[in-house]
Amino acid sequence: IASYRYRMAEYALIDDPDISALEAIRRSKRMMLNHKWELFVVDVSFIGWQILCTAVVNIISQLGFVAVLPNAAATILVLIVDTACSMFLTAYISLTEAGFYLYLLGQQAPPVHSTDGTSGQSPYNGGNDDWDHPQNPFGGNDQSWNQ
Repeated sequence: IASYRYRMAEYALIDDPDISALEAIRRSKRMMLNHKWELFVVDVSFIGWQILCTAVVNIISQLGFVAVLPNAAATILVLIVDTACSMFLTAYISLTEAGFYLYLLGQQAPPVHSTDGTSGQSPYNGGNDDWDHPQNPFGGNDQSWNQ
């Protein structure tokens, strides 16, 4: 339970680097109040992906060593597949956790665009295209400031 309580401290520190580590822990504690179960459910949802990655690596391992591949080639193949699965799963879990942090803050994620270039209308992003057209920090909607 404590690991869930303090899990958002890293994101709070990244979000506001001027705070102390103790303040980041306090913020995480406040943010996770009544939300620990939700994050646990999110964590449990990745079990299927972890089982799939393990199964794929084991199948490749068995096929590689049973086939006519030399031991070194089979080992390299297994390492490549294992690294690819681990990179995918680590990125997926990290991005989901960062999205959960934004959810706790009450912010929304950037809008999702469809393949035809139009903005996706969903109840989560409200079709707001402000992410594509950032505001000038000094006022106005001039985009020349970020070039």
